[in-house]
Amino acid sequence: MNETTEKKKPVIQSLQVGMSILQVVNDYRRPMKFSEILEETGITKSNLYKYLNTLIELGMLYKSYHTGRYSLGPKMVEFGMNATNNDNVIEQITPYLEEIKVEFNETVIFSKWTVGGPMILKIVHGSHIFNIGAEIGSLMPVYSATGKVFGAFASGEIETWTKKQLEELEEEKALTLEKEFEMIRNEKISFAEEAIAPSISSLAIPILNFENNIIGTITVVGFKERMRELSRKQLAEQILIKRKIISRIFGEK
Repeated sequence: MNETTEKKKPVIQSLQVGMSILQVVNDYRRPMKFSEILEETGITKSNLYKYLNTLIELGMLYKSYHTGRYSLGPKMVEFGMNATNNDNVIEQITPYLEEIKVEFNETVIFSKWTVGGPMILKIVHGSHIFNIGAEIGSLMPVYSATGKVFGAFASGEIETWTKKQLEELEEEKALTLEKEFEMIRNEKISFAEEAIAPSISSLAIPILNFENNIIGTITVVGFKERMRELSRKQLAEQILIKRKIISRIFGEK
């Protein structure tokens, strides 16, 4: 065997099987019959009974006494809520913000959707001291790099906010942004120059979850001249690699 070939790490196969059952129930989008789970998983009937009973005992699955169908249990709901609350998200995101700051020596921002719009929740400052035109708690407009990402991946109340923001802009600028949204959805990165402060440029990436819904954005902010020196293409390539790694935490496939 080639010494450079990575050896497979040891795993607990029964745990993998249990997780595959949970994945099947999750993807089905409605409560499942035993026969449906049996067909989807290919597990033997006797073993499937054991797995289902164990998952029910652990609270990972729920079996309706009225219909006999299976759905995700309260423990899975609890895990999901914990994974998406603000404190938990910031805690998981922060090490990556620090990594990006070190790599590019620029200020890095994490923003998340709130009732009033995309809000800055975390700022990791680079070595260059300057006014980025915003602070923790600031709401970002739709024409900022951050706002563009939220506009591109808008749904529900974010979509309502986006439409309202576009209506407040000049028609030509609004049309340009709408075209830009399509590019951002495809390339998963946005750029803006002097959107919130003079001489300041920024780029933003979306952090997506398992349903391709936006969790938040990471934005790199710096002086316009310096950001150009970093090479827009090189910077984009490196930051997009980070985007994939971070989004996998929240289930993006």
